[in-house]
Amino acid sequence: MAQSPPIRASVIVDNYNYEHYVGQAIDSALSQTYDRLEVIVVDDGSVDGSAQAIEGFGERVTAILKSNGGQASAFNAAFERAGGEVIVFLDADDLLLPDAVANAVAAMEPDVAMVHWPLWEIDRDGERTGGVVDPDLPEGDFREIVRRLGPGVEDVWPNAATSGNAWSRKFLEQVMPMPHVFTGTDIYLSGLAGAFGKIVTLPEPQSLYRVHGANLSGELSFARMMELGCSLFEEQSRALAAIYRRAGVDFDASVWPEHAWYPRIQTSLRELEQLLEPGEAFVLVDETKWGVESEFAGHPVIPFPEHDGQWDGWPENDQELIAQLNRANAQGVRLIVFAWPAFWWLDEYPELAAYLGQHSQQVLSNEHMRVFGLVSRAEAATSRGSSRA
Repeated sequence: MAQSPPIRASVIVDNYNYEHYVGQAIDSALSQTYDRLEVIVVDDGSVDGSAQAIEGFGERVTAILKSNGGQASAFNAAFERAGGEVIVFLDADDLLLPDAVANAVAAMEPDVAMVHWPLWEIDRDGERTGGVVDPDLPEGDFREIVRRLGPGVEDVWPNAATSGNAWSRKFLEQVMPMPHVFTGTDIYLSGLAGAFGKIVTLPEPQSLYRVHGANLSGELSFARMMELGCSLFEEQSRALAAIYRRAGVDFDASVWPEHAWYPRIQTSLRELEQLLEPGEAFVLVDETKWGVESEFAGHPVIPFPEHDGQWDGWPENDQELIAQLNRANAQGVRLIVFAWPAFWWLDEYPELAAYLGQHSQQVLSNEHMRVFGLVSRAEAATSRGSSRA
């Protein structure tokens, strides 16, 4: 019996204003040990020298030079030209290791929608930092879970960065072209992949993720990330619901937001707002993980600990923290918010935790925050007087 021909694969390099990196990304794609491979490079309207860098590869790549429309539009344009049964999207500032495509193809069984892997972190010069991006990735068959709980379900999180995934054409044909999303195309696809087939994790990194100070996610504020995250979930839900309807699959999309990360954060933030008086300031412990601005929904934010209105880094001891809380308390500040993942400060600084136990009441606790209401000195004195009476 005749054997089936080897699976064809496509590496799609998407680029926007990365003239210094795009050539290295293309070289890494052309250097794959897997032979049955095409390399497509799509430039999303760069205004630097990217086009010249891409053109230098000649007929070794299929070049698509388009006007700027965002990463999703670049993915859509390139996928229309791609002929591979396995598709890898490679960000132009990242690199593939030589065996990445071969290993992804080997893992791409007929019922697999996505193969993903961790990535070695490199600096702007391409030197490994020793860090690993996305080291703990999910694996399994999540089709029933996604049907019941939706595309944002945590069982299918975290997802690998864009350059850490290979997708089956069978899956992509059901969800492409994707809608315009400002960022998070990798999240959009990985959130849907679990509905269409198994997810396989390769334990060893197959790509290099470059950290160079201009990575888009690092430029977004917490408020903007929340806006984009909720919008992304809505687009995923809209697409998945339409596909389920066409296939006659039973589902209840009304429960999906309860199980999605960004909508749940949004619910927690609304709970926080309900605790605050109009214009009231509050103390926020978040180690800047939330990308804290100076104001939250009209409420001034006091970073903790702070110096000249900015987060002051890790304190040397609990006494610094307690002194600052006492100052805030004396100024009438009522609430201190520990935002995920800074909850562990309550274990790291036991005297602070003891202080809160004596001088506050926990007024809100959920997966995203712990909120304590500080007892004013006047209230504390009244309480002590009442207890003596």
